[in-house]
Amino acid sequence: MKKVFAFLSLLLLYSCTKIKYGTIDTFNMFDIHFYQDFEDNTIGEYLESEWEEDWNYPEWSNREVPPTIEQNTDPENGSKVMRWHYPNGSLGPSEGGGQWLTELDDSYDELYFSFRMKLKPDFVWVLGGKIHGLIAEPFKGFEIPEWDEGAMILLMWRSDRKITFYYYHQDQDHYYGNSEAWNYDLESGKWYTVTIRMVMNTLNENGGNNDGILEGFIDGKLVCQMGNLRFRNLESIKINILEITSFFGGDGDSWRAQRDEWMDVDDFIAFNYADDVNVPRGNTLSPKGRVLLLPGHDAE
Repeated sequence: MKKVFAFLSLLLLYSCTKIKYGTIDTFNMFDIHFYQDFEDNTIGEYLESEWEEDWNYPEWSNREVPPTIEQNTDPENGSKVMRWHYPNGSLGPSEGGGQWLTELDDSYDELYFSFRMKLKPDFVWVLGGKIHGLIAEPFKGFEIPEWDEGAMILLMWRSDRKITFYYYHQDQDHYYGNSEAWNYDLESGKWYTVTIRMVMNTLNENGGNNDGILEGFIDGKLVCQMGNLRFRNLESIKINILEITSFFGGDGDSWRAQRDEWMDVDDFIAFNYADDVNVPRGNTLSPKGRVLLLPGHDAE
């Protein structure tokens, strides 16, 4: 009987991952810091007025190739999505895709960032491209951070069809950041829920300890895990920015898109678990095989 009760309890909790945003936290399991699902947007051109409101009025953006709002053909995943466009031959965010920075409602020592993505059927991967991530400010850009700077965590798709952490931190051994592949092979034309868990390192009197964490999840399942990371040397540095970005690159012509490509994205959620939910917290790694309970989005 105890086993049956435990199973039913888990089933009840899991059901909260399939609830529309209006009741996304029916069971009070989550602290939602940002959510965007495009359901209220106009199909077609992503209107600037809608874009500004959707993303907390970004102070900076690169939208030379504007994304569009598309009717979703998969009825299980909401009715509207945002589409990044990568024209044939494009390289970098000025030629395809784009980027902007969305400031969160506060800054955090630990944060989950989740979104859904689908690559165009028969997507030509080339060498790779960038996908969304997190920033702990201050962070000046794509180089080794100074002692008093924070970190940037992006994702990439690579030629081997794996998602990879592409990250800048205090102990990186390459000028242009470090990378770590996720243990999962993507398929084009298929929806995935991608989730990052980032935990800032603790501090000592001389600076930062090497106990920061990065974890990657596909459809809620843990597929990449790194500990012993140092993202900061100052207590004031915390996670406070969503970097919304995607483009082909790398550097050099071998990274260019080989045909017109696109990627659909949806359900951007930045969150933490409520205090009474039993999950790993702080500088504690998730157990191997962990499966997340995620806030979710039902079909109409």
